[in-house]
Amino acid sequence: VALIEVPRVYPERRAEDPNDLITLAIRIGAYVELLASLGFVCLGVEPRKWKGQLTKEAHHARLLRDFPTLAGEVARNVEKESKRHNADDAFGLLVWGGRNRGIVLRDLRKDL
Repeated sequence: VALIEVPRVYPERRAEDPNDLITLAIRIGAYVELLASLGFVCLGVEPRKWKGQLTKEAHHARLLRDFPTLAGEVARNVEKESKRHNADDAFGLLVWGGRNRGIVLRDLRKDL
């Protein structure tokens, strides 16, 4: 299963260019086709469904609090700091997916 965030336009966020989401949607479509050709089931999730009303900063801080070792690994493995928020979102979506499929995710390294 591949969980993929479905882009949404939020009219209240006028600072963001909605045209950027068109490019993103095209890329997502290409990834969905690729993953499907490899046998994955791709499930789309809207940001507010998995992240709720939390800001990106608050959500990432919660991940760091709940999964300090894993969140730290994510941060260390991002080549460009400007892209870290994307990796943090992917990790957050993984955690949400695990919790909502009956799987409880734990930071196993913390228990060692």
